[in-house]
Amino acid sequence: MKVLSLAGSALLLSIGGADTHSTFVSLIPNGDKVKVDGETVAALGHVNAEGDGIRNGFGHGFETAGEVWTKAFCQTDSDGDGASNGLELGDPNCTWTVGETPARTTDLSHPGLASSKTTATESDADADSSGSTAVGAAERVGQGAVVMATVSLSVAALVVA
Repeated sequence: MKVLSLAGSALLLSIGGADTHSTFVSLIPNGDKVKVDGETVAALGHVNAEGDGIRNGFGHGFETAGEVWTKAFCQTDSDGDGASNGLELGDPNCTWTVGETPARTTDLSHPGLASSKTTATESDADADSSGSTAVGAAERVGQGAVVMATVSLSVAALVVA
């Protein structure tokens, strides 16, 4: 019986993992709009554009940031191409919050792939300097989402056990 319970828990964890990637997309500005060679990238944080496997620099940075779009992570250049994550993803001022439309939704580039470059520049950025409060709100929302997902998964695993 214990083997069956562990197998059931592993299955739930596997299913939960698949949902997690789609959740991450909503925690990143324009997370569902970045294209490389005309193809939408499903998993910005992985070397494999479809997800799973080895993380790229952006994926490692996002994990280190607590899987939250923080001002510090936004200002980081995860792929070393000279553009911040925020500039590449349409949030050059690092003011985006979960559920809102980023400052720019076009001319995006992959923040984990140095060969993917935006033509946008920091000088194109909006003059809005109120970013710290907005990013702080995103941090709280993002952390709540991660906690809720963890609690839901734990409860589901208890039901199976």
